[in-house]
Amino acid sequence: MRASVLCLTALVLGTLARPAGAWGIYTHALIAERAYGVLVPKEPWLAAHREAFLWGAVGPDLDRVAEMRARRTHSPELADTLWSLSSRSGDDDARAFALGWAASVGSDQVSQTLDGAAHQLRGMAGVPHGVPDAALIAWTADSALMGLSDHTLNDLFDATVAIAVSPAAGAVRQLLSATLGIDEVTYRAWTDRIASMSQQGPDQYLHQDADWLGVRPYVPVLRTANARVALGRPEDLLGRAVDAGVSASRQLLAQIPHNPRLPGYESKNAHPERKKP
Repeated sequence: MRASVLCLTALVLGTLARPAGAWGIYTHALIAERAYGVLVPKEPWLAAHREAFLWGAVGPDLDRVAEMRARRTHSPELADTLWSLSSRSGDDDARAFALGWAASVGSDQVSQTLDGAAHQLRGMAGVPHGVPDAALIAWTADSALMGLSDHTLNDLFDATVAIAVSPAAGAVRQLLSATLGIDEVTYRAWTDRIASMSQQGPDQYLHQDADWLGVRPYVPVLRTANARVALGRPEDLLGRAVDAGVSASRQLLAQIPHNPRLPGYESKNAHPERKKP
């Protein structure tokens, strides 16, 4: 398992990833924000680790690697490994990061059921088959869900930038190093990427994403009400994705860690698992 995961070391950063399944990164941040709100009442220890949770939720979509490798970052097996290692470490920042990662991967299961919506979007916008279905769904969902957020794009990504200078940073760097072979330089590149995104307004972000996903010529049609109809009610779509993300996180919370702690990953501040109140 570890050998298959470590082959992700060669990450190329600096632009948004083409989704593996997948929502756009804005939708992932919005899903994570709401999933976090659902989880905290029953997992009160999470309340002090919002930044780590959100950072974990956008992490899987920040690599610019081959599709095969992107699938691995989105695999349930990797989420299991992150959770096992973070639980063994006794570091709640690392645990929150792992739960956010799982919520992101779990929410992608909903986007993978939208084959019919992708077909409709392709037909109404005249999109050639060279543009992946996932790109159509990701961009259109991001555009549709922008108006539903209680926070601005800047607020959501500022929370993930905060982890770079917070006590959580060390725990998350150790976890990423142990599972994906990500070194300090790569970690900083990821953080800088999020920081640059946090300076963008929603329209600027969407235009940049449209260029990366290859949907720029079809944006006028994909912005129409008909495109929203193809995806269904944005509120319903978001609710399904949040439910799936929460379910994935809760599945990890129900697990007993079974992987041995990797050498060098012991936390100086390790503590026993906290009992639920």
